[in-house]
Amino acid sequence: MGEKGKRVFAWMMALLMAVMVVAPTVSILVHADDDEEYEDDYDEDEDDLQDMLDRLNSKYKKLQEQNNAVQQKINAAASEKQKQVVIKQEIDGQINTTIEQIDTLDERITVLEQRIAEKTREMSAKQKEIDENFSLYQQRLRAMCSLQGTSTLGLVLGVDDFSDMLLRTDVVTAVAQHDTDLINELKEQKAELEAIKKEIEDDKTSVEEDKRETVSKQEELKAQQATAVSRIQDIAAQEQEFLANKAELTKQMQQVQAEISAIIAEINKTSLNTKYIGGGMAWPSASLFQVTCPYGSRFGGSDFHTGIDISGGGAYGSPVLAANSGTVKVANTSFTPGYGYGKYVIIDHGGGIQTLYGHMSALSVSVGDVVAQGQKIGEVGSTGWSTGPHIHFEIRVNNKAVNPQGWSP
Repeated sequence: MGEKGKRVFAWMMALLMAVMVVAPTVSILVHADDDEEYEDDYDEDEDDLQDMLDRLNSKYKKLQEQNNAVQQKINAAASEKQKQVVIKQEIDGQINTTIEQIDTLDERITVLEQRIAEKTREMSAKQKEIDENFSLYQQRLRAMCSLQGTSTLGLVLGVDDFSDMLLRTDVVTAVAQHDTDLINELKEQKAELEAIKKEIEDDKTSVEEDKRETVSKQEELKAQQATAVSRIQDIAAQEQEFLANKAELTKQMQQVQAEISAIIAEINKTSLNTKYIGGGMAWPSASLFQVTCPYGSRFGGSDFHTGIDISGGGAYGSPVLAANSGTVKVANTSFTPGYGYGKYVIIDHGGGIQTLYGHMSALSVSVGDVVAQGQKIGEVGSTGWSTGPHIHFEIRVNNKAVNPQGWSP
């Protein structure tokens, strides 16, 4: 081969090596732009999911602190009698808190599973990126192997002038730098892939822990509900408590009745000027029919029960229904444990006739709401002075309590 032929061959080799550098580099840059856009979107989603998890973690922690505080009260009771009093006063709160914890765990599991799905997609995209870059690197090696008769040193030394040497040296340097950059890129991508895999495994572990915690909380809830059910209007226990603290409780009940009478008197300023809505009163529950304490004198004549107590199996949390159409005049949610009606609702039906629903665990209506007969207004509980979950239901006519059973206008 003549000098001219050698120079042409050398130039062709330089051009080929330059193409080998430029083509993969352009491909990597295109992928890099796509990956950067994907990563920006993923980072934004990841931040949103982390914010949700932080909120749920904080909520669950506060709920657990509430349950721990109740348990500390129970443990601090000096006697079994005091312990039972604390349980009676706190059982509603415990049940509500445990239900909230279970709901929070369910929500946290959903968020974690969503994040696992996102990370799995990211892992697949990262693996694809690694495979593509490794394929480019293999192409580089195959191209170099195909040039078996031309060494890098020979390419540089087989020059006729200084300008050719500089050009070819630049090409060789660029090829070497490209190889180094590509290998470093593959190492970084491999490290990122391993980090993503670890995050996925950590989230899966968290999901399993939350599922186990959910089972534990469900068992805890069953035990709490069993405690509440076992105390369903234990009249003997309530009578013993009343007689043991007769003077104090008599005074307390008189105060409660005075408060209710004052509220009803205020309602009647307008109610007496309207007509009764009409019809009889419906039963305030679709699932509870046991009258555990009737209307009238009780505790050997020491107390007068102004309504009826309704309970039965599965009482806690079951719907309390409006006995007739009317307007909600009172929706009381603040209460003192062991005192009065707890959480209660008063509905005005016109003509100076009202119904009262006491000891609820939660309310579904607010003051001013117009409700229909049979509409849910709350859930059965054991708030106030109560030995267990039940509905205290009473009817007032012209501010006087009447027997709800068999009542008709």
